[in-house]
Amino acid sequence: MISTIMKTFLSAPICYGLMAIITLVSLCALKDQKLFFHLVLHPNGVIESKEYYRLITGDLVHNDLIHFLINQIMMFTFGARLENHLLLTTNQGSLSFLIIYLSSCLSASLFTTTRHWREPDYSNAGTSGSIIGCMLGYVMVQPDIIAFYLPVVGGIKNIYGGLICIIAYMIYQFRSDRANINHEVHFFGGLGGILATWILTGN
Repeated sequence: MISTIMKTFLSAPICYGLMAIITLVSLCALKDQKLFFHLVLHPNGVIESKEYYRLITGDLVHNDLIHFLINQIMMFTFGARLENHLLLTTNQGSLSFLIIYLSSCLSASLFTTTRHWREPDYSNAGTSGSIIGCMLGYVMVQPDIIAFYLPVVGGIKNIYGGLICIIAYMIYQFRSDRANINHEVHFFGGLGGILATWILTGN
């Protein structure tokens, strides 16, 4: 049992370590509103109060339990697979994964801050941008692997699965009535992940 857990952890140590940190901080912040507001990405606070740490800590907190669970499932599904692939194919796989994750995170956070810093009431929480960056990075390095299966159609390759996710996301974006969904975070987080993956792997 312990050896199985260790083997799983070592297959993607940075990803699982991040998940553990996000779980601890998010659950604490869901119970402690003061902690949540201290860590959430608040663009006005980043610029006016020089609270630069928020560019990273906004990834550690979530708006609610469902938001947290969805992001953790996505992190487990795509982040762990990306790191494991990089570990098997490069000399510094875990470091490369961390760079891709942080590039996605900072791309999303910096763009959001640049655009919304004059809005004192604006804030953003969650790992969505970082996870989209990792998802697209995984699509780039493993385009031909089967991502999932659909009835009648059968196995869907990763590259097409990624396109399906993006199209579904775009449809959701245009049809959604939820004003608090920060689609910019998703787009620029994905862009950061694509660029970092391309630079590190050449794919």
